[in-house]
Amino acid sequence: MKSEYKDAFGDCMLKCFIFSGILFPLFYAKNGSAYYPEFVISNLIASFYIVWVILNKKYRCFNKFIFSLSVIFILYNLSALCVNIIQSEWFWEQINVSFAFFFFIILLLYKPISDKKQKNIICFLITLSTLSTIIAIITYCIGYKTVLLMNNSIVMIPVDNARNRFSWLYLHKSQYGLILLLFTSLIYVYRKYFKSKFIFLGAISSFFLALLLSYSYTALFAACIIVGGALIDRIQFEKIKITLNKIIGISFSGILLFIFICKMSKERDVLSLGLRTYIWTESIKKILNNPLGIGSAFEETHFSVPGISYEVYNCHNVFLNEMWRFSLPVGLLFTLFIFCIIIYSLKKHFSFINLGIWMALLIARNMDYSLLGNDFAIFFFYIYCIFFLPYIQEESLCPNNKRKGV
Repeated sequence: MKSEYKDAFGDCMLKCFIFSGILFPLFYAKNGSAYYPEFVISNLIASFYIVWVILNKKYRCFNKFIFSLSVIFILYNLSALCVNIIQSEWFWEQINVSFAFFFFIILLLYKPISDKKQKNIICFLITLSTLSTIIAIITYCIGYKTVLLMNNSIVMIPVDNARNRFSWLYLHKSQYGLILLLFTSLIYVYRKYFKSKFIFLGAISSFFLALLLSYSYTALFAACIIVGGALIDRIQFEKIKITLNKIIGISFSGILLFIFICKMSKERDVLSLGLRTYIWTESIKKILNNPLGIGSAFEETHFSVPGISYEVYNCHNVFLNEMWRFSLPVGLLFTLFIFCIIIYSLKKHFSFINLGIWMALLIARNMDYSLLGNDFAIFFFYIYCIFFLPYIQEESLCPNNKRKGV
């Protein structure tokens, strides 16, 4: 009975973290700027869960993958600490990113849970993801495109027809686009938990509607890659029969894709990826000229880009922004941590949907500053649920176990 109460407490903490990360992402920021997140409520709740895991010895043995992530985690902190003391003086980013890294490692070390408990957690996650999207669409329909929960206040920004960028609980549409990609990925991976195809299609439709309202072509294109990967996995090529319905379906999809590309090309320079190639080239030069980063001067710093008539305020790339803001060594270690996860997850459990999801997430993170410090923990939780939790039941991390490790 005592053990059941302990497990119930752990589940409660995890669900509170999920609720806070998805529906109540309150954080505190320096000078009221979302680019400088400090204390994050969801991180505090997640820390209680981490303590519970450690105190109750709910962890397993290391393997080479987790050991590698732990080494990168330590090197990241040593580099970030040195740069913060010498140059940046922005410790909160190091705290938030390091916490997210550590939280992810703890999740990987957590002992396998029962199928019933896994289904309970995932269904809760899917429900809140869908509920958040529905509330977001309703909020947009009544006239608000952004609702920021920051510094003990609610900042509601009305819809502006001139700059109609729907971002819901996030600073920028690219951030919300990334979150919607995580929502979409999750329900495709766990579509077996849906009792009805209509409910599944309804959830997918709400995500795509929110993507359309966000006016983010990047995220919308990335979402199509996820769907494409899922469809390829379901095709049994040796049993394919050409029918009229399939021909119509493929033709209709091709027409929609053509219309989408034509519309996008009218509003964006497609060959330069919406001018991103110019921005990245100049950003790399700036980073090499200033390898220690600009730290807390980020929001006040802007630079001109050859080939673009206006100045830009960031590198339009999550990885380059980490290097630009927090130094080249710190940004490279940050990038290495994420790419280790990508390579390992695809090597261990390759499927076209997993490949499609990673491609989609990389597109979203490479095209915009779509991931800020206050969202790292919930981002890594989704990564764990999508790429590791579905397989962790049947595998073990301990080397003395006969089965292959995760």
